[in-house]
Parts: sequence; C-alpha cells; structure tokens
Amino acid sequence: MELIPLGTAAGKPIHGRHLPSMALVINGRIILFDCGEAAQFQLLQARLRSSRIDVICITHLHGDHFYGLPGLISTMALNDRQRPLTIIGPEDLAGILDQLPGTRANERSYDIRFIGLSGEGVNEALRTENYFIKTRPLEHRTVTFGYRVQLVAGRERLDGNRAKSLGIKDPEEFRALKQGRAVKMASGRTIHPEDVSSSPKPTASIAYVSDTRPCVGGLELAQDVSLLIHEATYLHKLLHKAKITKHTTAIEAADVAKKAGARNLLLTHYSSRYPNPDILAAEAKTVFENSDIARELEIYPIK
Repeated sequence: MELIPLGTAAGKPIHGRHLPSMALVINGRIILFDCGEAAQFQLLQARLRSSRIDVICITHLHGDHFYGLPGLISTMALNDRQRPLTIIGPEDLAGILDQLPGTRANERSYDIRFIGLSGEGVNEALRTENYFIKTRPLEHRTVTFGYRVQLVAGRERLDGNRAKSLGIKDPEEFRALKQGRAVKMASGRTIHPEDVSSSPKPTASIAYVSDTRPCVGGLELAQDVSLLIHEATYLHKLLHKAKITKHTTAIEAADVAKKAGARNLLLTHYSSRYPNPDILAAEAKTVFENSDIARELEIYPIK
C-alpha cells in the first residue's frame, strides 16, 4: 500500500500546488480521496491509469474538493470503461452527478455504485477482500466526512471459544470464517474473520481527515493509524482564523496525531499564504516528531 498526493492546496491552486486529491494504491488498484480540478492531469503525471480507480471518496461538497469529479467520470466513459466504479460521499452528491452532462447513467459505459453519507455517516462504508473503509463525520462549514482505509488481516487461527461467544454454532459458519469469509448472523450482525482470530496481526492503515476543526470523528479515524493525512491550513498564530473558517492549524493536526497514537503524520491542504509549507511541518514537529508535509507526486510507502 502506498500513498501519492496529487493535490495539496487549500481553496485555490497556486503555481506547483494543485487542488485536493490523494491516490492510495493497493495491489495496483486505486482509491482516490477527493477530486480537485487538476486530478486528471496529476494522475497522468503520476503515471496512474484512471481505469485502475475502484473507489472515489469525497469528503464534502466545497468545489475545490470535487469539481474534478465530473470530468474524470466523463473521461472514464470516453475510454469505454466497463468496470463498475464506487463513489462514497455526502448523499447530495448523487443528485448533482445525475444532472450533469457526461455523468448521467445513460451517458456512461459503466455503472456507478454510490454510497451516500449523512448524519453520523456509516461507520464501515465498504469492505473488500483486501481492505475496508470506515467513515466518520468531521466538523466543517458544511457536511463533511473523513475516511480510514485499513488492510484486512491475513487469516489467523480461529478462536473457537470466541466464535461461540459471538453466536457461531453451525459448522458451515466455522468453515466460512476459517476460509476468511464473513458470516451474517440471524440477528443482522456480521462476524468477520478478524473478530474471532486468536492472534490478529497489525495491518497497514491510513486516515484522511480534511476539511475540519479537530474533532471526535477525526480522532477516531486516526486511532493507531500507520499514516494520518490531516489538513493543516494555517500556522497556529492564525488559530482565530482557523476557528472561524472551521480549519485546523499545524500544531492542532500534530496534537491529533499524538493523541491518536498515529505512527506518522502528513500535513495537507495548506493555505496559499505559505509559499514554502515546510514551516507548517516545522511547527507540527514541536508536538509530534514524525510530521511532514505531503509533497505532490511523491510516493509514500505505508507499512
């Protein structure tokens, strides 16, 4: 698993800095977080094929975070994409896409599975055989959600007593869990293999938290994460402005990383008032040593 920042600017692009977007590559497939206007161009620069994008996660409906999405959807159709695409984001996004030329269902060569978020969001929005995606609401000027992606643990020795305590009784259910498959209980609860593992292994994980004030949702997503990508729009001397605009300072982002027990912190979404965002990382390091700025098109392996 590796992360490639495509855009790190806040609000508007400046020379050498593009609007928000991050590509997470897992076994050659891509999860895209946000989709600013230059996302397609940056995908080309990073030599990432849009046909490999399986999931797009949109945090909120401020234009700098999703205005690149209609163009990307349209380009995929022009390329005769056949593979379905999953889009996760605020529920109002579906209605927007249904109204735009080039993104409507009858104008695409592929299906879109839309997972709409509202209120408290969906704790686990998506699960595949390789990873799962969790969402939590953030604190911004509009409905906003953060995301956590975690690799699924390898198969472990089944703890029979633990399985029985959770209601697993049927031999077929035990067999499914041993083979790495989830079991849906009559109560509606889903038991996953890692729920009944006797020795679960730690797995690589990332959290993407933007745009927001420091909040409970962001802290939950960042808990013990391998890499936290957190917005840091301002230096701390502009805390008053961060509070008004519902953004975060570098020191506050570092404090979230420290409280959550994150291993590493990448700052993103920095204001154009900082031509050299290294000063944000320097400030964050005073609280959390493993802090850095996200540098566009660099590759960050996640272990």
